[in-house]
Amino acid sequence: MRRLRSERGQTMVLTTLFIAALLGIAALVLDLGTWFRNQRDLQAVADSAALAGAQELPEDTSLARSRAIEYATKNGGNSPGITFSSSGGGAPNTIRVQLERPAPGFFAKVFGVNSVQIRAHAAARSTYPSMVRWVAPITVNEKHPMLNCNPPPSCWNPGHEAWIE
Repeated sequence: MRRLRSERGQTMVLTTLFIAALLGIAALVLDLGTWFRNQRDLQAVADSAALAGAQELPEDTSLARSRAIEYATKNGGNSPGITFSSSGGGAPNTIRVQLERPAPGFFAKVFGVNSVQIRAHAAARSTYPSMVRWVAPITVNEKHPMLNCNPPPSCWNPGHEAWIE
């Protein structure tokens, strides 16, 4: 009878349960962090593929598709889903890239989760700005005679200023 009322060993049982729970939470955090990092990496791949494809729009959608696939495969994406659309009618000027790949789990395998599917999608549009306020396009030709100093030290003398109008 005395053995049933004894509280000896209770601390050991509670400590074991709390350590198991703490290890489970740590494993969950590590797996979720790894999956999140993998998703961010895949998003960067989708972004670069969309931007690469948008450089060829609206002139050539087949070249835009091949350029997006090239960038996606070089950066670790596999078989991206690529679609084109048009804003305002006319030739397609928007490319959408969708990527998907498995991300392995490490601690989640204890619960039967070997991997999860991560997805990323990106869109890029090639168009002229419809309305820009208080902005003037400015370009400087690098071959302008005032930028080509001959001989080179002559441009850097004190009091020598180059103005291009």
